[in-house]
Amino acid sequence: MIVLLSCSTNSLANNVSNNSSTGGVTEDSILVSYDDLRKANAKLVELEYEKDINKNLHSIIKNDSIAINGLRRDIVNITRESGEKIKKVKRERNIAGGVGVISIILLIISLL
Repeated sequence: MIVLLSCSTNSLANNVSNNSSTGGVTEDSILVSYDDLRKANAKLVELEYEKDINKNLHSIIKNDSIAINGLRRDIVNITRESGEKIKKVKRERNIAGGVGVISIILLIISLL
Protein backbone atom coordinates (compact mmCIF):
# COMPACT_ATOMS: atom_id res chain seq x y z
CA MET A 1 0.00 0.00 0.00
CA ILE A 2 1.31 3.47 -0.83
CA VAL A 3 0.84 6.32 1.62
CA LEU A 4 1.26 9.86 0.29
CA LEU A 5 2.95 12.41 2.48
CA SER A 6 2.29 15.96 1.39
CA CYS A 7 3.20 19.35 2.74
CA SER A 8 0.54 21.79 3.81
CA THR A 9 -0.45 24.26 1.12
CA ASN A 10 -1.40 27.17 3.32
CA SER A 11 0.10 30.57 2.70
CA LEU A 12 2.87 30.15 5.26
CA ALA A 13 4.03 26.92 3.67
CA ASN A 14 3.97 28.54 0.23
CA ASN A 15 6.12 31.39 1.45
CA VAL A 16 8.58 29.03 3.08
CA SER A 17 8.70 26.66 0.09
CA ASN A 18 9.27 29.47 -2.41
CA ASN A 19 12.25 30.60 -0.41
CA SER A 20 13.60 27.11 0.18
CA SER A 21 16.59 25.69 -1.60
CA THR A 22 14.57 22.78 -3.02
CA GLY A 23 12.40 25.11 -5.02
CA GLY A 24 8.86 24.17 -3.93
CA VAL A 25 6.37 21.77 -2.41
CA THR A 26 7.05 18.13 -3.12
CA GLU A 27 5.03 14.98 -2.54
CA ASP A 28 6.77 11.85 -1.32
CA SER A 29 5.46 8.31 -1.18
CA ILE A 30 6.50 5.36 0.94
CA LEU A 31 5.51 1.72 1.04
CA VAL A 32 3.82 0.50 4.23
CA SER A 33 2.88 -3.12 4.77
CA TYR A 34 -0.62 -4.16 5.80
CA ASP A 35 0.74 -5.75 8.96
CA ASP A 36 2.30 -2.46 10.00
CA LEU A 37 -0.99 -0.65 9.34
CA ARG A 38 -2.88 -3.25 11.36
CA LYS A 39 -0.44 -2.86 14.25
CA ALA A 40 -0.73 0.93 14.10
CA ASN A 41 -4.52 0.75 14.02
CA ALA A 42 -4.51 -1.70 16.93
CA LYS A 43 -2.34 0.69 18.94
CA LEU A 44 -4.65 3.61 18.12
CA VAL A 45 -7.70 1.61 19.21
CA GLU A 46 -5.87 0.54 22.36
CA LEU A 47 -5.00 4.15 23.15
CA GLU A 48 -8.62 5.19 22.62
CA TYR A 49 -9.78 2.50 25.06
CA GLU A 50 -7.13 3.59 27.55
CA LYS A 51 -8.39 7.17 27.33
CA ASP A 52 -11.95 5.99 28.02
CA ILE A 53 -10.77 3.80 30.89
CA ASN A 54 -8.75 6.66 32.41
CA LYS A 55 -11.73 9.02 32.10
CA ASN A 56 -13.99 6.48 33.82
CA LEU A 57 -11.38 5.80 36.48
CA HIS A 58 -11.04 9.53 37.15
CA SER A 59 -14.80 9.89 37.63
CA ILE A 60 -14.85 6.84 39.94
CA ILE A 61 -12.02 8.29 42.04
CA LYS A 62 -13.83 11.63 42.21
CA ASN A 63 -17.07 9.97 43.33
CA ASP A 64 -15.22 7.82 45.86
CA SER A 65 -13.51 10.85 47.37
CA ILE A 66 -16.88 12.57 47.74
CA ALA A 67 -18.30 9.46 49.45
CA ILE A 68 -15.25 9.14 51.73
CA ASN A 69 -15.54 12.78 52.81
CA GLY A 70 -19.23 12.23 53.56
CA LEU A 71 -18.43 9.14 55.64
CA ARG A 72 -15.72 11.02 57.55
CA ARG A 73 -18.22 13.75 58.36
CA ASP A 74 -20.72 11.12 59.54
CA ILE A 75 -18.09 9.43 61.72
CA VAL A 76 -17.14 12.73 63.33
CA ASN A 77 -20.80 13.51 64.03
CA ILE A 78 -21.44 10.04 65.49
CA THR A 79 -18.33 10.32 67.68
CA ARG A 80 -19.41 13.72 68.95
CA GLU A 81 -22.95 12.51 69.67
CA SER A 82 -21.62 9.39 71.44
CA GLY A 83 -19.35 11.52 73.61
CA GLU A 84 -22.29 13.73 74.59
CA LYS A 85 -24.43 10.66 75.41
CA ILE A 86 -21.64 9.17 77.53
CA LYS A 87 -21.32 12.41 79.50
CA LYS A 88 -25.09 12.50 80.02
CA VAL A 89 -25.21 8.88 81.24
CA LYS A 90 -22.27 9.48 83.62
CA ARG A 91 -23.98 12.57 85.03
CA GLU A 92 -27.26 10.66 85.54
CA ARG A 93 -25.36 7.78 87.18
CA ASN A 94 -23.57 10.14 89.56
CA ILE A 95 -26.83 11.89 90.47
CA ALA A 96 -28.59 8.56 91.07
CA GLY A 97 -25.68 7.33 93.20
CA GLY A 98 -25.64 10.57 95.20
CA VAL A 99 -29.40 10.47 95.78
CA GLY A 100 -29.11 6.82 96.87
CA VAL A 101 -26.32 7.57 99.35
CA ILE A 102 -28.19 10.59 100.76
CA SER A 103 -31.42 8.61 101.11
CA ILE A 104 -29.60 5.80 102.98
CA ILE A 105 -27.97 8.34 105.30
CA LEU A 106 -31.36 10.02 105.95
CA LEU A 107 -32.94 6.59 106.61
CA ILE A 108 -30.26 5.73 109.15
CA ILE A 109 -30.62 9.13 110.84
CA SER A 110 -34.40 8.79 110.99
CA LEU A 111 -34.18 5.31 112.59
CA LEU A 112 -31.91 6.52 115.39
